[in-house]
Amino acid sequence: MIGYLNGDVVAPNVLSAGGVGYVISVTAPLVPGTKAALWVTTVVREDSITLYGFETQDENVVFQALCKVVGVGPSMAMSVMRDVGVAGVLSLDPKAIARASGVGAKKAEAIASGIKLPAGLVSVREPWHEVAQTLISLGFDEKRSNEAARTALESGESDEAKLLSVALEEVRR
Repeated sequence: MIGYLNGDVVAPNVLSAGGVGYVISVTAPLVPGTKAALWVTTVVREDSITLYGFETQDENVVFQALCKVVGVGPSMAMSVMRDVGVAGVLSLDPKAIARASGVGAKKAEAIASGIKLPAGLVSVREPWHEVAQTLISLGFDEKRSNEAARTALESGESDEAKLLSVALEEVRR
């Protein structure tokens, strides 16, 4: 597997490294005549080998985490990375994620609630997400927990314990 490439850009999506030209799917075209260093995820399919390149290791890690969400393939993950970026994904806000081309509200909700981010990656989770995770761990339905936590946040509370209290009232309705 290829994990990192460093070389000369010879075409918008072609990086020459060690005398070999690698075609790489990127979120923004590479500029021919420049040098580039990319963190790469290699996806092997029955009929193809595709390289997905990112400027930072965090982008690569988030892309890989997106690909592990049920129903999200590399094409959709690239769309999310291109349109909302790492910050949009790390917000775990379905509305932000839904801004990505080809991602509807249901899929954005699935991504926000189903993505497993590595411990070393700094998450900018909204307070409602922690409240929702607490409700889920208490045995409440995941979708209903997310809705109740977001509704609690709209109440104007900022303290997590108070948010949980409001969300508990909401989820029990």
